Amino acid sequence: MTWKQVRGSWVMAPDGAPLGRVRDMVVNPHTGNIPALWINSADGMKLLAVDEINRWTRTEIFIESLTDLILPEEFPRLKKVLQQEVSIINAPVFEKAESLKKIGTCNNFSFDTLSPSLLSLETISGWLIWQQTRIIHRRQILEMKKNGIFVSIPILAEKIKRSSSPEMLQGSLPEAETSQSFRGE
Repeated sequence: MTWKQVRGSWVMAPDGAPLGRVRDMVVNPHTGNIPALWINSADGMKLLAVDEINRWTRTEIFIESLTDLILPEEFPRLKKVLQQEVSIINAPVFEKAESLKKIGTCNNFSFDTLSPSLLSLETISGWLIWQQTRIIHRRQILEMKKNGIFVSIPILAEKIKRSSSPEMLQGSLPEAETSQSFRGE
Protein backbone atom coordinates (compact mmCIF):
# COMPACT_ATOMS: atom_id res chain seq x y z
CA MET A 1 0.00 0.00 0.00
CA THR A 2 1.00 3.61 -0.27
CA TRP A 3 0.78 6.55 2.09
CA LYS A 4 -1.65 8.30 -0.28
CA GLN A 5 -3.96 5.27 -0.23
CA VAL A 6 -4.03 5.02 3.57
CA ARG A 7 -4.14 8.72 4.47
CA GLY A 8 -7.77 9.61 5.15
CA SER A 9 -8.83 5.97 5.64
CA TRP A 10 -11.48 5.34 8.27
CA VAL A 11 -10.51 3.57 11.48
CA MET A 12 -13.41 1.29 12.34
CA ALA A 13 -14.57 -0.64 15.41
CA PRO A 14 -15.64 -4.29 14.90
CA ASP A 15 -19.30 -3.22 14.84
CA GLY A 16 -18.59 -0.89 11.90
CA ALA A 17 -18.66 2.35 13.89
CA PRO A 18 -16.12 4.92 12.62
CA LEU A 19 -13.60 5.93 15.32
CA GLY A 20 -11.47 8.38 13.34
CA ARG A 21 -9.40 8.88 10.21
CA VAL A 22 -5.74 8.23 9.46
CA ARG A 23 -3.88 11.54 9.44
CA ASP A 24 -0.28 10.35 9.13
CA MET A 25 2.17 7.56 9.88
CA VAL A 26 5.02 7.38 12.37
CA VAL A 27 8.11 6.10 10.54
CA ASN A 28 11.27 5.25 12.45
CA PRO A 29 13.94 7.25 10.54
CA HIS A 30 16.68 4.70 11.35
CA THR A 31 14.94 1.46 10.40
CA GLY A 32 12.02 2.41 8.15
CA ASN A 33 9.62 0.53 10.43
CA ILE A 34 6.14 1.97 10.97
CA PRO A 35 5.21 1.46 14.65
CA ALA A 36 2.07 3.62 14.73
CA LEU A 37 -0.43 5.76 12.85
CA TRP A 38 -1.68 9.23 13.78
CA ILE A 39 -5.48 9.14 13.98
CA ASN A 40 -7.76 12.17 13.98
CA SER A 41 -10.53 11.06 16.34
CA ALA A 42 -13.45 12.83 18.02
CA ASP A 43 -11.14 13.25 21.06
CA GLY A 44 -8.33 14.82 19.02
CA MET A 45 -5.10 13.38 17.64
CA LYS A 46 -4.29 9.90 18.95
CA LEU A 47 -1.82 7.17 18.13
CA LEU A 48 -2.74 3.68 16.97
CA ALA A 49 -0.07 1.01 17.34
CA VAL A 50 0.04 -1.03 14.15
CA ASP A 51 0.03 -4.26 16.16
CA GLU A 52 -3.48 -3.28 17.33
CA ILE A 53 -4.78 -3.36 13.74
CA ASN A 54 -6.94 -6.39 12.97
CA ARG A 55 -7.29 -5.76 9.23
CA TRP A 56 -6.27 -3.17 6.60
CA THR A 57 -8.06 -2.30 3.38
CA ARG A 58 -7.44 0.67 1.11
CA THR A 59 -10.29 2.63 2.68
CA GLU A 60 -10.67 1.18 6.18
CA ILE A 61 -8.60 -0.03 9.11
CA PHE A 62 -10.32 -2.28 11.63
CA ILE A 63 -9.37 -2.32 15.32
CA GLU A 64 -10.83 -3.89 18.46
CA SER A 65 -12.03 -0.76 20.29
CA LEU A 66 -11.68 2.95 20.91
CA THR A 67 -9.21 2.17 23.73
CA ASP A 68 -6.67 1.14 21.05
CA LEU A 69 -6.36 4.85 20.23
CA ILE A 70 -4.00 6.40 22.78
CA LEU A 71 -2.28 9.69 23.54
CA PRO A 72 1.46 9.95 22.73
CA GLU A 73 2.40 10.16 26.43
CA GLU A 74 0.61 6.81 26.98
CA PHE A 75 2.91 5.17 24.42
CA PRO A 76 6.32 5.14 26.17
CA ARG A 77 8.03 2.70 23.78
CA LEU A 78 7.42 5.23 20.99
CA LYS A 79 8.86 8.27 22.83
CA LYS A 80 12.32 8.09 21.22
CA VAL A 81 10.93 7.57 17.70
CA LEU A 82 8.52 10.52 18.10
CA GLN A 83 11.42 12.74 19.20
CA GLN A 84 13.34 11.80 16.05
CA GLU A 85 10.33 11.87 13.73
CA VAL A 86 11.00 13.42 10.34
CA SER A 87 8.64 14.47 7.62
CA ILE A 88 8.86 12.18 4.59
CA ILE A 89 6.19 13.64 2.32
CA ASN A 90 7.49 16.77 0.55
CA ALA A 91 10.99 16.17 1.96
CA PRO A 92 13.85 16.94 -0.43
CA VAL A 93 15.66 13.81 -1.64
CA PHE A 94 19.41 14.00 -2.22
CA GLU A 95 21.81 11.63 -3.93
CA LYS A 96 24.80 11.16 -1.65
CA ALA A 97 27.84 10.55 -3.81
CA GLU A 98 31.01 12.65 -4.11
CA SER A 99 28.75 15.65 -3.50
CA LEU A 100 25.10 16.15 -2.63
CA LYS A 101 22.74 16.44 -5.56
CA LYS A 102 19.02 17.08 -5.13
CA ILE A 103 17.13 14.54 -7.23
CA GLY A 104 13.59 15.53 -6.29
CA THR A 105 10.97 15.70 -3.59
CA CYS A 106 9.29 12.74 -1.91
CA ASN A 107 5.72 12.60 -3.19
CA ASN A 108 4.58 9.25 -1.77
CA PHE A 109 5.92 6.07 -0.22
CA SER A 110 4.89 2.44 -0.24
CA PHE A 111 4.96 0.14 2.75
CA ASP A 112 4.32 -3.44 3.70
CA THR A 113 1.28 -3.89 5.97
CA LEU A 114 2.61 -7.17 7.42
CA SER A 115 5.97 -5.99 8.75
CA PRO A 116 4.97 -2.92 8.59
CA SER A 117 7.91 -1.13 7.06
CA LEU A 118 8.84 1.25 4.30
CA LEU A 119 9.35 -0.41 0.90
CA SER A 120 10.10 2.49 -1.44
CA LEU A 121 9.91 6.24 -1.95
CA GLU A 122 8.36 7.96 -4.94
CA THR A 123 10.15 11.17 -5.87
CA ILE A 124 9.18 13.82 -8.37
CA SER A 125 11.29 16.48 -10.02
CA GLY A 126 10.65 19.04 -12.71
CA TRP A 127 7.54 21.06 -13.51
CA LEU A 128 4.01 20.01 -14.50
CA ILE A 129 4.21 18.23 -17.86
CA TRP A 130 7.99 17.84 -17.57
CA GLN A 131 7.80 16.06 -14.24
CA GLN A 132 9.94 13.00 -13.76
CA THR A 133 9.01 10.30 -11.25
CA ARG A 134 11.63 8.05 -9.70
CA ILE A 135 11.12 5.08 -7.37
CA ILE A 136 13.79 4.68 -4.69
CA HIS A 137 14.01 1.21 -3.10
CA ARG A 138 14.46 1.04 0.69
CA ARG A 139 17.95 -0.42 0.28
CA GLN A 140 19.00 2.77 -1.47
CA ILE A 141 17.96 4.93 1.50
CA LEU A 142 21.02 5.92 3.50
CA GLU A 143 19.53 8.38 6.00
CA MET A 144 16.30 10.19 6.78
CA LYS A 145 16.89 13.47 8.57
CA LYS A 146 14.98 16.68 9.25
CA ASN A 147 16.77 18.41 6.36
CA GLY A 148 16.02 15.66 3.82
CA ILE A 149 16.31 12.07 2.71
CA PHE A 150 19.71 10.89 1.52
CA VAL A 151 19.91 8.04 -0.98
CA SER A 152 22.43 6.09 -3.02
CA ILE A 153 21.63 5.70 -6.71
CA PRO A 154 23.18 2.60 -8.32
CA ILE A 155 25.94 3.54 -10.73
CA LEU A 156 25.32 0.58 -13.05
CA ALA A 157 22.69 2.25 -15.23
CA GLU A 158 24.70 5.46 -15.41
CA LYS A 159 27.85 3.65 -16.61
CA ILE A 160 25.98 1.68 -19.28
CA LYS A 161 24.21 4.82 -20.51
CA ARG A 162 27.48 6.74 -20.85
CA SER A 163 29.28 3.99 -22.74
CA SER A 164 28.49 3.24 -26.36
CA SER A 165 31.25 0.63 -26.38
CA PRO A 166 30.02 -2.98 -26.85
CA GLU A 167 33.07 -4.14 -24.86
CA MET A 168 31.68 -2.40 -21.78
CA LEU A 169 28.39 -4.25 -22.12
CA GLN A 170 30.07 -7.64 -22.69
CA GLY A 171 32.52 -7.34 -19.79
CA SER A 172 31.73 -7.91 -16.16
CA LEU A 173 29.29 -5.38 -14.78
CA PRO A 174 30.23 -3.30 -11.74
CA GLU A 175 28.56 -4.24 -8.47
CA ALA A 176 26.17 -1.72 -6.94
CA GLU A 177 27.46 0.13 -3.92
CA THR A 178 25.75 -0.65 -0.62
CA SER A 179 25.29 1.20 2.62
CA GLN A 180 25.10 -0.06 6.15
CA SER A 181 23.27 3.02 7.52
CA PHE A 182 19.68 2.24 6.62
CA ARG A 183 18.34 -1.07 5.50
CA GLY A 184 14.72 -0.91 6.61
CA GLU A 185 14.83 -4.64 7.34
